[in-house]
Amino acid sequence: MSLFGRSQAAPAYAPLEANPHVDRGMALLEALSGERLGRLYSVLAAPDRMHLVELLGARSRIGSPLPDASEHPALPALIGGLRTIWAHRLRGGAAFEATGSEQIGGMLGMAAAARSALETAGRQTPNDSCVFGFGIRCLMISADDPDAFAEQCTSLEASGEANVSADLARLVYLSPKWHGSVRAMHNSADRAAGTGRNAASVALKARAWIEEWLFETSMNEAPGAGQQFRDKLHRMDFRKVFAQLGDAFNARYTSAGGLTSAEAHFAHNTLAVLFAIFFDKDRLRPHLAAIGPFSSDVPWAYFGNQETAFEIAKLRRACGLPAL
Repeated sequence: MSLFGRSQAAPAYAPLEANPHVDRGMALLEALSGERLGRLYSVLAAPDRMHLVELLGARSRIGSPLPDASEHPALPALIGGLRTIWAHRLRGGAAFEATGSEQIGGMLGMAAAARSALETAGRQTPNDSCVFGFGIRCLMISADDPDAFAEQCTSLEASGEANVSADLARLVYLSPKWHGSVRAMHNSADRAAGTGRNAASVALKARAWIEEWLFETSMNEAPGAGQQFRDKLHRMDFRKVFAQLGDAFNARYTSAGGLTSAEAHFAHNTLAVLFAIFFDKDRLRPHLAAIGPFSSDVPWAYFGNQETAFEIAKLRRACGLPAL
């Protein structure tokens, strides 16, 4: 067993990113079985609902037929989320100035369709935090609109749901590579990881550090910024901050109960990447063990062109874990 009470062996299912509902969700989506798809979505915890829609959006064909939104009250949220992910796929990962006008046009058209569905969902299911998490993700790529962002954040809080996936969307929106700054991003992580939340929220602070590392070492054009941050990684006071974050996750995991599938997937992958960046082998090992063969695309992709599976295999060897 791993430190977190999960077997290191792979679970019996093997859908994308260890989400046990993706295969069924894809079958229902392709069959246009809206009522059953809406029921599947509705019974999940908030982070798992958002994770499911993200994965369905990643696997489905962009612009493929969607169920009639009238078949279930949850479908406008689900459809809006799918279109948001399709809009991100249409945009691609290149810098904005390197993205063609036709590509941008397709992205903006899909984002507008996503917003329309999400506006309906906001009226129909205002207690669904995923509506506003996807609303933030849609704004991220379609409009630098502080007022609209603030409105989505207010509605997210008013939903009353704890949703680390939606909190992550807000954090990334506020990152320096999108519409915020290092300070705004860390402030968002600190608020979301406040008292009373489970261990997954602690990983939001880890993600903020990862985003800062990515920005400072790869995107900040200020002379010497990258080297300054790399030098910080070797300072004991800086390493102590990361170690305390790992300890806080372990303590809250023990005291606040277990995590949902999506929460565990997010937290273990995020903390594994953090401890891989400044290589704390003892703290990295249990998170790699908990991940098993189910790694996330982000933030592992931040390591560059190497395949994630290769990177994880290398880290597992260094940590003394058996090959997968």
